[in-house]
Amino acid sequence: MPDTLIAREAGDEICDFCSSPEIRWRFPCESFEYPAGPGFEKTGSHGDWAACQMCHNFIVSGDWDALADHTLETLLVKHPEFKMLTGDELQIVRRMMFQLHKRFKTHRMGDPLRIYGRA
Repeated sequence: MPDTLIAREAGDEICDFCSSPEIRWRFPCESFEYPAGPGFEKTGSHGDWAACQMCHNFIVSGDWDALADHTLETLLVKHPEFKMLTGDELQIVRRMMFQLHKRFKTHRMGDPLRIYGRA
């Protein structure tokens, strides 16, 4: 898989999958809309997606289940209030993440671009 190195500037970039601040890849992607789930308004994704190394590995290997599990695990660490959800509710959140990742996969445009350094 070819990759292209691109520089990035310091900022508030995070992995669009797990929210890690250690982004290493950019996935070109078309903008798209998606339903956010029961009780939430429709929302959308605008442009490319950033990914940390771990999420990148899940994506390029096609391990969408592992990506959804990892995303849910990091969500629970970063937002302890989600730990109050029941097991069934957590599975709904996981399915929502899986569906969002599926839409990302559908709208992805080409190979990921490697990101290096901070300007």
